[in-house]
Amino acid sequence: MHARPELARDQGRCASVAARAVIAAALTCWAAILLLVLLAFQSSNKELVVAFGAVGVIAVWRYAWWAGHVLRARRYSAHRFPRLRAKADSVAAERPSHLCVLVTSYQTESEISWQVYRSLLKECAAYGVPTTLLASVSDPADRALIELCARKYDPEAVVDVVVMYQTGMGKRAAMADGLRALSRRMPPDDTVLILMDGDTRVTPGCLERSIPFFHADSGLGALTTDNRAYSDGGDWTREWYDLRLAQRHLLMKSMSLSERVLVLTGRFSLFRGRLALQRSFIEQLENDGVDHWRLGRIKFLSGDDKSTWFWMLSRGWKMLYVPDVVVENLERSPTGSFLSSALQLMHRWYGNMLRINGRGIALGPRRMGLFTWWCLVDQRLSMWTTLTGPATLIWVVAAGWHHAVFVYLGWITLTRAIAAIVIGGQRLKFSPHYIPLLYFQQMAGALMKVYLSFHLDRQGWTRQRVLPAASTRLAGSRRPVASRLLQTAAMATFVYVVGLASGIVDLPSMSRVHSIRQAVAQSGTPATTTTVFSWAKATRESEPQGPAARLTQEDNLWGDQSDVTVSVE
Repeated sequence: MHARPELARDQGRCASVAARAVIAAALTCWAAILLLVLLAFQSSNKELVVAFGAVGVIAVWRYAWWAGHVLRARRYSAHRFPRLRAKADSVAAERPSHLCVLVTSYQTESEISWQVYRSLLKECAAYGVPTTLLASVSDPADRALIELCARKYDPEAVVDVVVMYQTGMGKRAAMADGLRALSRRMPPDDTVLILMDGDTRVTPGCLERSIPFFHADSGLGALTTDNRAYSDGGDWTREWYDLRLAQRHLLMKSMSLSERVLVLTGRFSLFRGRLALQRSFIEQLENDGVDHWRLGRIKFLSGDDKSTWFWMLSRGWKMLYVPDVVVENLERSPTGSFLSSALQLMHRWYGNMLRINGRGIALGPRRMGLFTWWCLVDQRLSMWTTLTGPATLIWVVAAGWHHAVFVYLGWITLTRAIAAIVIGGQRLKFSPHYIPLLYFQQMAGALMKVYLSFHLDRQGWTRQRVLPAASTRLAGSRRPVASRLLQTAAMATFVYVVGLASGIVDLPSMSRVHSIRQAVAQSGTPATTTTVFSWAKATRESEPQGPAARLTQEDNLWGDQSDVTVSVE
């Protein structure tokens, strides 16, 4: 009882220190940027200034958008959520008539299952409401473990434990079967339903502090909570999970200010029972998919939390993030390597996001609010804007300005350090690993999103070997070939547009093409990238001045009999 004020004071001091660190880092960063700009302007490489200036415009936009999320998250934590919490606490004595819990697991280790069901049964028994716990499992040993756990931690049988075996058709089918079984029991209208994974451990008091929100707001359809990860991986893996969940914590608070979230996390989310047990909800969860103009019908394999989210969003129900309720994810790395595990998880997470994203955007800002709608649009834009910096660096280095690498390294170190401090402040924790991990996550994530944008049919589970049904168009080998060609064309166009925007590449003109062609012919040296840039720079400086230049008939590249007049820029 006396530890809570001391904890609050400690957290306040840590937050104050973190705030001062952020301000100091921000001032240092902008001072360094200003110095770099001044040095660049005093140099003779004005093209370098133009190139990094173009990137700077995009960087200002992106960091301003991110700063908006930080400010919104702060406002939610300091102003909006305390009022919501006070309102929920005022009706905490009101309990639902019934509580339903659906836990889905597949080949989960026994030590993890024991911790999960022990914490869940103890929490349900402490809450004191008649509860139906339906465990969807794949192994008879799981049933014996759950029944033993129930006898030990729920001796008064407050919880009615039901075990259902999965059909082997994936998590969506298992969840749909479980929801149908619960709906056949015809629970009361005020039932609260919990959907959770079999590797999520609840913490004491999480039901007491989350369920009252449904009584406090009749328009609330679902809510989700804060997550903490406990991974069996190495230091890099554990800190990557910490970084990701701290980012999630910040963005969820920002989104919840608009009474919406971008996902109802499958790890642990609560729903108004009369909504989640409707036939349309269950059918969308089981058979959700998207019709693609090229790939045909793509049935979703994973991403059940995106389907439940879209059902609530499309019907106008509020969704809430409860930041002071925590559940613990007992993570198992898909592989022994951090890099391969991270890429495999990104493939699943970002694929689910992209497959559902377009359908959410199509709802329009009136259905969900302008901010939420623009966040969905931003998911499409951010994968390209993230790659603008590296693409510009490639052009700049290819043009011969190799010292730009150090400018870029300084930029990403400073900006990622500030971002890592701000994100770490969400957990009152900071690690030097956050800086390279943040850059890795941004760049690898952007490349993964671009890849998946053209390969939406590529999906899979990290545990269960369930393959999606073949799409109805471009069957066979033509589908991956077409996807690769479109992706290559899009990336090439993006890199070329970045070169144009940075001022390093110009739109082709006949006089310049002719001059470069002559330089290549006269030099007799191989046409490497560096030499082509050198020839282009030399010919640009030697071009005739004036509004136009004339090519003689023998200089005409097209070989016709007329003179050609071309503009000289």
